[in-house]
Amino acid sequence: MGRKRNQTRQYLHLCVAGLVLAVLGGCATFATILAEREGRAHLEQVRLLTRQGDFEGGMRENRRVFENAPTSPPADAALFSMGLICVDRANPQKDYKKALGFFKQLVNDFPYSPFAGEAQTWAGFLQDEVSAEREGRAHLQRVQVLTRQGDFEGALRENRNVLEHSPQTPPADAALLSMGLVYADYANPQKDYKKALEYFTLLLTDFPQSPFAEDGRIWDGILQNEIVGQEGRAHLQRVQLLVSQRDFDGALRENQKILDHSRKSSPGDAALFSMGLIHAHFANPKMDHRKAQGYFTQLVKDFPDSPLAESARIWNDVLENERSGLEARAHLQRVQSFIRKEDFEGALRESQKVLALSPKSPLGDEALFTMGLVHVHFANPKMDYKKALSYFVRLKKEFPGSPFAEEAKIWINVLETMEKAARVDMEIDEKKKQLR
Repeated sequence: MGRKRNQTRQYLHLCVAGLVLAVLGGCATFATILAEREGRAHLEQVRLLTRQGDFEGGMRENRRVFENAPTSPPADAALFSMGLICVDRANPQKDYKKALGFFKQLVNDFPYSPFAGEAQTWAGFLQDEVSAEREGRAHLQRVQVLTRQGDFEGALRENRNVLEHSPQTPPADAALLSMGLVYADYANPQKDYKKALEYFTLLLTDFPQSPFAEDGRIWDGILQNEIVGQEGRAHLQRVQLLVSQRDFDGALRENQKILDHSRKSSPGDAALFSMGLIHAHFANPKMDHRKAQGYFTQLVKDFPDSPLAESARIWNDVLENERSGLEARAHLQRVQSFIRKEDFEGALRESQKVLALSPKSPLGDEALFTMGLVHVHFANPKMDYKKALSYFVRLKKEFPGSPFAEEAKIWINVLETMEKAARVDMEIDEKKKQLR
């Protein structure tokens, strides 16, 4: 009986122990799930920042989490996230060495983290990348020694040897960058920007993730502009030759080629200036001041800092005055036609248009003189000496050097004399009335 009771008690103890272990195991599993969930929530929060390009903000958030609890989750997620930020191709501060450090720390400090497996994979990949970069930089240093000695042929041979042995793997990326740099070197007697550009393009195409890719992109942009600039200068020389031969249509075509290649960069400004000059050229049978002004205006707008901008502004003013003068002369011709037809209202309207076009420049004086004459014309039913006098006085004041100024003075004297005589007549009439 006693033995049976003991067996029952032992069985109960075993059940309790099993239950405790199950509970503890369940708690551990539950804690792991919570930690992973918290880590992934943190990663998502950081991803929101990096998607917006705020890599600095992402790093700050990761450091804050890591510094709060460096030995427990979600510090593992923070390390993983910092590694990802450092390898993000859109991050201007991308750094494979730092990324490798974060992934290694995660694997060492949190071997059972749900992120440890991915971190291990990244670490293996980056270890190869960092080793390849180190090898590539060593290769670049060897080539730089040769180029500093002026041995550009030796530098090219060194690069070709690398490309022949490993055309698709590093340090071929460093060799492509180096080949481009050799051909772009100003001291290289065989300098060739087009060849240099080809090698930089190959680097970007074949090794887009290379640590040397950013250098390749920068050089690619520089050489694109330089090549366009050389071609543009050659075009402008051809333009000058064509203009001297009076081939204005050919000159415009050459300028258009420049604009097609460099609409927003030099020598696009020179092309616009040249097109303006061609349309304003006195010998051009298709001379068009409006088109010329359009090109000068576009130059000032698109290239405000161009050394040609000030000249374009001056040309614009000259052409505006010239164009206004042409329009004003056309209006004055119509004024004379209206006067001959005794359409004095029409003559005054046309004269006002001339004044609007040339208020302070020649032809404005002629318009004022004409308006004065219209108001004293014997056939004008609305003849008005006072208005005529005001126009002649204004002409004398605003255009003292005008060829019409002397005649205006004569008319002023005549009209003032007539006005005085009229006042005397009025006074005499008034006295006669008083005597009666």
